[in-house]
Amino acid sequence: MWGVRYAGLRRLVSTSEVVVLLPSGWRKGEGSAFLSPDVDGVRFDVIAPG
Repeated sequence: MWGVRYAGLRRLVSTSEVVVLLPSGWRKGEGSAFLSPDVDGVRFDVIAPG
């Protein structure tokens, strides 16, 4: 089992098929969106900064 942690990403939307994440501070026309298929065994925990 392995895990990956990325700081500074925020969930824009999630459906039964895909999760869309944006970097914190993202602006229209700048940066990239990250798309991840909703796959069994993959979990996203989105935690607000504290």
